[in-house]
Amino acid sequence: MISVPQHLAPCAPQHTRPSPSSTRSTPRVTDTHRAAGGAVATWTTSRASRWVRSRTGRRVEIVDVEVMETPEVKAGLKVVEDILKLVDSTGVPLRNQTMEYKAEPMRSPLASCGIEALGSGPKAIELLVKGLESRVDQDSAEVAAAVLCLMLGGLDEAHNLITPHTWAAPTTFAGPPKLQSTMSRDAKYCHVIVHRMEGENLGEFGSGFNNSGYWMGQAFYFSSGTSEHPIFPALRRDAEEFAEDASDARRLLRNMGPKWEPKLFNNFCEDALLHEDPELMEFCKKVQTRELQLLYEHIMTQNSEKEMLTL
Repeated sequence: MISVPQHLAPCAPQHTRPSPSSTRSTPRVTDTHRAAGGAVATWTTSRASRWVRSRTGRRVEIVDVEVMETPEVKAGLKVVEDILKLVDSTGVPLRNQTMEYKAEPMRSPLASCGIEALGSGPKAIELLVKGLESRVDQDSAEVAAAVLCLMLGGLDEAHNLITPHTWAAPTTFAGPPKLQSTMSRDAKYCHVIVHRMEGENLGEFGSGFNNSGYWMGQAFYFSSGTSEHPIFPALRRDAEEFAEDASDARRLLRNMGPKWEPKLFNNFCEDALLHEDPELMEFCKKVQTRELQLLYEHIMTQNSEKEMLTL
């Protein structure tokens, strides 16, 4: 079983600072306000402080977290929690999945994933983003929601969320671009995974694997060489553990050398699908699961880590 730290569901600091204490919290306060027309709005405000350690090894204290938890936010956060628990127990299999490239996909795996709240189409994604926005900024929330969708095979939903952050023109399925996005690089990484999961199927620009290679160049490979993503060292270490009983996987890692090479992993996934080798498929599943967990954690905690570097 692949474990997800509890703090991944999810946290967003207002600011960070070193502190000798490990945990502090103040009681939650519930406020109720009556709006025009007699409608009642209720939310919960909470403050807390706690240490977290990311999978990449950085130790960060979250202090004075203040969240306005409306019923909608609570429902969204419950969906986040349910997704992480489900993926922790089932993993994220290698896919060869046709995409629809529609704003409202008709054959989404999210509808049958076992989480009832995700069966309502676009409203479910809005709920997911709303919950995450109570923890991080809007750009981060949208890309984190895309990662969660990918965990359950929601390729079109993930693609619709990340395309405005990575493509400078409007699209029929994702709407206008977000030219000032702060999450462009991580959204490009999601694009790599979306089209890897599309696999051998034809999509926007050739096969999914071909399109994934394009986005890999956008996210990681530049004229000056490889630009390593912050999650790669942890992913490389964990892949060593997953490869213990798989000779082909061990050979892959030897070819990579000490660093994680996403292009070689994509090629390995393509071979696994082609040969339908159970051992290779299981290794790819474990790595892909951990990759998405690490990427989600990175998105949800990177603001904390940036602020720690400025102290």
